Amino acid sequence: MLQCVDSPCESDTPRASGRVDCPLRTKRNTKKKYKTKAQSLGLTIDPNLRFEAYVREIVRHRFYRLKVLYRIRSYPNVNLRIRLVESIVLPKLNYCDTVYGPRLRASSKTLIQRVQNACSKFYFDVPS
Repeated sequence: MLQCVDSPCESDTPRASGRVDCPLRTKRNTKKKYKTKAQSLGLTIDPNLRFEAYVREIVRHRFYRLKVLYRIRSYPNVNLRIRLVESIVLPKLNYCDTVYGPRLRASSKTLIQRVQNACSKFYFDVPS
């Protein structure tokens, strides 16, 4: 009699066709699981090469960095604020932009544009 080893089954008895009520795990019967995204050098690649998950992630992190910088925006002068943003916020946006830039959808481009606009507001101390 065949038994299901991986999961408890209601019935482990073979049917008339010789099958068991629960799936058996054998080397021939294993299902391959394909990942829906891959990560290489920090860039998250999806199957359609649209990089939407990557863009959402970096936009979220960059807005957090800007939020931290906004706490001290009254202290540094304009040149120092530009340096801070160019060294903390923008490098992650510019990393691999030649790879994902041509494949982005309009919604992802809008998200990146919002971060860049927020950076320019921080540069010149424009009220939100």
